[in-house]
Amino acid sequence: MLPVTPWAIVLKRVRKFNTNFYSDKKNQKNISGNEKNTTNNRMELLAAIMALKKIKSGSDVVIYTDSTYVKNGITEWVVKWKKNGWKNANKKPVKNKDLWVKLDELCQKNKKAKLLIINSPNNPSGTTFSNLNEIVEVAKKHNLIIVSDEIYCELDYEGEYKSITHLYPERTIINSGLSKWCGAGGWRLGYMVIPDALKEITNAMTIIGSETYTSVSAPIHYAAIKAFTNDHSEYLDKSRRILKYISQFIRKRFLQDGIKCQPAQGGFYMLCDFTETKLAKFNSGSLICKKVLEETGFAMLPGEDFGFESNEMLSRIAFVDFDGAKALQNLNDENLNDQFIQEYCPKIYKGVESLCSYVKSL
Repeated sequence: MLPVTPWAIVLKRVRKFNTNFYSDKKNQKNISGNEKNTTNNRMELLAAIMALKKIKSGSDVVIYTDSTYVKNGITEWVVKWKKNGWKNANKKPVKNKDLWVKLDELCQKNKKAKLLIINSPNNPSGTTFSNLNEIVEVAKKHNLIIVSDEIYCELDYEGEYKSITHLYPERTIINSGLSKWCGAGGWRLGYMVIPDALKEITNAMTIIGSETYTSVSAPIHYAAIKAFTNDHSEYLDKSRRILKYISQFIRKRFLQDGIKCQPAQGGFYMLCDFTETKLAKFNSGSLICKKVLEETGFAMLPGEDFGFESNEMLSRIAFVDFDGAKALQNLNDENLNDQFIQEYCPKIYKGVESLCSYVKSL
């Protein structure tokens, strides 16, 4: 006699009161079944599939499962499997592919896209969006809310940053702050600009904020008054020029030793690719960063920290370790060159040379 393995689900319809959700047994339905000659993993998958089949497409759905196989598979692994032609990390066919395909289709069918978050100039790449019109076209088509993280916007190297709010003001939330463009790391005063059409979000954020913090500290208040009221155009112009040249200096020097970098357009970050260097033998961005730190003292963050695959050999660098006041004071129209970097940004210059020398020595 073949063994029988069961599956079971509990469907609950919930109702919302204020910010809380409630359910009772009147809105609960228990469904179960079984199959012969199968596995627990297949039944766990089948339970999730049967649950989604019973729910109206487009509904807000939360699935609770004690199966790490199902949870990790549908939230993490399935993206990689599809990208690799339904092969796992060992290049072997994914087990239970038929059920994974069905579950993924149901999840995609039930997905309700609501929110798009953009960051420009971008961390980690330092690039800016050039396709805002196309983004807005998609947002309008799907009635998306956009959260535009513009905390680096004043550091756009050309000083001509364009906000997506100019094209889609009715459903765009601006998120920004003072710490980046003011060069005031640690002085955390952030803010959001929310349009009247999204008043429910303003109300929700007010509730969350009132339960999370009380007020900004007095020193930051005084600093913010200066930041918002004084004319900082000369400071910003010089800051952009210095940061732009540093990014160009680093990229030019790295390219000489096979390190490819995405040209930065704003901010103080850059994304670097070590695929064509001998550091690639370490097989992942995190191992490359660890080895470089140990051997040279040059600190980077691996691409994995920003959602990239480990085998892409990417890292993010930041170029802010210099005396900004001294560099600003000594900048003029003629001296922004490699010698300027060596003299007024010595740690950056030394770090870049140390990394390049190490790559060359391998």
